[in-house]
Amino acid sequence: MSTNSRQVRSCLIDDDFIHQFGMKRMIQRYQPSEGVIEFSNGLDAINFFKTPHSDSEIPELIFLDINMPVMNGWEFMDEFVKIRSTIQKKIDIYILSSSTDSQDIQKAKSNPEITDYIVKPLTPDLLKNIFLSEKEKEQIH
Repeated sequence: MSTNSRQVRSCLIDDDFIHQFGMKRMIQRYQPSEGVIEFSNGLDAINFFKTPHSDSEIPELIFLDINMPVMNGWEFMDEFVKIRSTIQKKIDIYILSSSTDSQDIQKAKSNPEITDYIVKPLTPDLLKNIFLSEKEKEQIH
């Protein structure tokens, strides 16, 4: 398979099932995908990352909501940082939230594990740029 058609594995962590459904369809439309992993809260997601997986099962992209039950996005990030060193793969994390609170945006921008903060909804053009960025990173390595 050529680098141009490299498949990217994505992870959606969001309790809004309608948003999850729309995101999954958009991802499948604009990016050949090895699959989309979905979680409705941060605890289920962090338990997935704590469990040993093959490199191909670990996503390259995480789209993370902030406001969720059980474990919110910030709590997920606190736990993710603790286990980050056990995951060999580079993972880009995008906060994808309806919050326009400047404190949330600043908190995300000050965290080196977070690639970007995007206010919902994610547009197809922005999603295409994210995937293009992933492909460019792969070509460098």
